[in-house]
Amino acid sequence: MTVLGACLTGFWVDEVSGEAVFDALRNRRTIACANGKLAMWVHSNGVGMGQVGRGESPVEIKASLASALPIGLVSFWADGRWVRHQVAEPGQTQLSFVDDRAGEGEHYYIVRAETQRSPQSPKGPIIGYSSPLGLTIE
Repeated sequence: MTVLGACLTGFWVDEVSGEAVFDALRNRRTIACANGKLAMWVHSNGVGMGQVGRGESPVEIKASLASALPIGLVSFWADGRWVRHQVAEPGQTQLSFVDDRAGEGEHYYIVRAETQRSPQSPKGPIIGYSSPLGLTIE
């Protein structure tokens, strides 16, 4: 059973300042976490999470993850549905997913990461969600 504890929002900033935090909010460079802290960066072909850019099919989404607890399960969301759930190998911090079904048009991707269960986190695993990544395939 998982009981969600405190929820946190993380920001990818260039410097530690109020202006940088507001810039991260405006540009959707954020992650949401429950039960602890987890760092995540999601990108594809030079387009980072929170951004909208051009891509090509097949689309490769890459996720970089870090947490005090080992990463357990990473899930990839594409265009309104879960398309893959992947168990991370011990010590693995980089995972990728290839969407070979992405045809012409606009697509969006979200990554959800969950740590392994641990006595260090009695309420359950740390769970984090990335900002969406938008790609237009021509």
